[in-house]
Amino acid sequence: MHDSRVSETPPSRILCQGDFGGCGACCGVYNDKDRKNNAAWERALREQTQRVAAANFDPEALKQIKAAFVHRHQQQRLYEDIRVCPFAGFVEENKIGCLIHPSRHPQQKDLRDLSVHSQKICAGHFCAAHDWLRPEEVAMINTCEGSFYGLLVSQVGLVKQLRACMESLLHRPLTVKDCELHTEGFQHLWRRIQDWPYASPNPQRFGAFVFIGAQGNSQSLPSCAALFEETPPTMWTQLLDELESHFDHPEQAVEGLEYVQSLLRELICDWGPQTVTPSSDR
Repeated sequence: MHDSRVSETPPSRILCQGDFGGCGACCGVYNDKDRKNNAAWERALREQTQRVAAANFDPEALKQIKAAFVHRHQQQRLYEDIRVCPFAGFVEENKIGCLIHPSRHPQQKDLRDLSVHSQKICAGHFCAAHDWLRPEEVAMINTCEGSFYGLLVSQVGLVKQLRACMESLLHRPLTVKDCELHTEGFQHLWRRIQDWPYASPNPQRFGAFVFIGAQGNSQSLPSCAALFEETPPTMWTQLLDELESHFDHPEQAVEGLEYVQSLLRELICDWGPQTVTPSSDR
């Protein structure tokens, strides 16, 4: 029987690993109450990485690590029905990935049937971002360093609103070449966005939604647009919503808008015209 979680054919560009960062969203690494306490979240992930590394790919040791993790992490999960794999961790200093992937095994053995999913799902499942993101949006994300890369892959709405707002300032479409030429500028932008000073502290807030219940069902939130006396173009208020903004008063909303606009203007201030044809809309 066909499993809908497994793709018939892999995409041309797989997003699990970027040039500077890796994603663990499908592994459940963001299903954690500490996900907005980045220091605590990352420390726990590094400790789990060390445990798995110490097992040296021994299946029996890995089974024990899995059992201990599932018991220990039970109270740490945001959503009871969303699995968290004990074998997701730092495959490089600052890149998240699968610690038991066959490419990391000395004999290329595939141990992913030990995971919380299965080898078939781990090897054949590709998230919706592979269908929803344009090539220039993938190129944007690919400039991101570290664990924030995975949050960008899983928060397509944020990426699309950033692109739309950048294009409104550029007065032309964003191109793949733009992203390749200005990698350092994008990396500066991602660090500022990761530390967004107006972000809601609610760990169940992902983009413009909160996810509630054991299965993480989405629930929309009121837009920040109502806080503005003169409402900005919708793309800007949607960007603020996707940034998980929580404003206490209208003046703070205006401050947040001006700040994100300054970040994008700083990024593109010395860009010239591009002749590369952008991709078609999806």
